[in-house]
Amino acid sequence: MLIYLLIINIIAFIMYGIDKWKAHRKQWRISAKMLLFLAVIGGSAGALAGMYIFHHKTLHKKFTIGVPLILVIQVMIFICIICFVQALNRIRSIALPAVPLRVPMTRLRF
Repeated sequence: MLIYLLIINIIAFIMYGIDKWKAHRKQWRISAKMLLFLAVIGGSAGALAGMYIFHHKTLHKKFTIGVPLILVIQVMIFICIICFVQALNRIRSIALPAVPLRVPMTRLRF
């Protein structure tokens, strides 16, 4: 999961840089939907970094509000998942004793 997040954030950062580069050269651009989609699928930190390092899309409210909001929501979801897993592990350690169950051995007669 962490490797996925690292890769998608690097991709989002690079895409914002490429789009800014193409904007300067008046070339075909990466769509706003694609840039926001990269943020939604986990690249919000890379998208936010790309926005401010490349000074790209910083005047568009869809990006200045949307990308940080997506990042906050993703961080909250990540924290909830971590808390849930920790609680599940605590419940498992309480509910399942470390003592193995003894099954009586029976003789099979033919």
